[in-house]
Amino acid sequence: MEHSHKKHDIPAHSSTVHDNMAKDNTPFSPVTTPLSLGEGFGGEAGEPGELVEPSLYIFDFDGTLGDSKHLIVKTMQDTCRELNMDQPTEDAYAATIGLPLEQCFAVACHVDDATADRCATVYRDIFRRNNRPGAVPPFPGVLDTLRTLHEHGRLIALASSRCHESLQGFAQEYGIDGWLCALVGADDVTHAKPDAEPVNVILQSTGCKPEDTLVVGDTRFDILMGRNAGAHTCGVTYGNGSREELEEAGAEQIIDQFDKLI
Repeated sequence: MEHSHKKHDIPAHSSTVHDNMAKDNTPFSPVTTPLSLGEGFGGEAGEPGELVEPSLYIFDFDGTLGDSKHLIVKTMQDTCRELNMDQPTEDAYAATIGLPLEQCFAVACHVDDATADRCATVYRDIFRRNNRPGAVPPFPGVLDTLRTLHEHGRLIALASSRCHESLQGFAQEYGIDGWLCALVGADDVTHAKPDAEPVNVILQSTGCKPEDTLVVGDTRFDILMGRNAGAHTCGVTYGNGSREELEEAGAEQIIDQFDKLI
């Protein structure tokens, strides 16, 4: 979870938006190819509050697409060990996944902002050493489901608390970078999740509406981000958050396997 909260000034059509974006900066055309959604999203077209055919899917990465928990927790432990800090429990580390990195240490280790910043700097160095190819495998069904969405003309974007460079690296490793219309890391926005800004940046870039968008994630931070933007939300239970957490955050649908999305 190589996160950052530094601000970068990013125009609506910049490196944050993939090259698949229309070259003339016009919005993407609406998608009309039929695609059945998973359980719980089946309402009749036009029914208020129902998401029948989303044009845009916005995915979290850690715990939703990539099984990174072990790597993140180990790197946080290595960081505290190198700085001679007390070690929180593994659960305390894992509960912060989804927040910007500095906040992860502030919450898990109960340290001040300056110490959290120092932890984040050390973490990033250790993460680069620990993050060998294959260290973060995709969850079962992720690649096939994303391929299906792409083949049916759905727009696919990533919104993560991981920094842009790290997120892009995983997209390339998974071979999905060519399927993405947008990729937003924590350093691409002023306010990271659960704020709505990451979703709003993607909506502005693609020309999609929140009511035609589905935000998918494994923690309350993802669900709250989607809800704050007025988008539809789906939680996944196999990642870092519990079903109860997702329900309390207001997820419209919760799935136990990624391929249940379609």
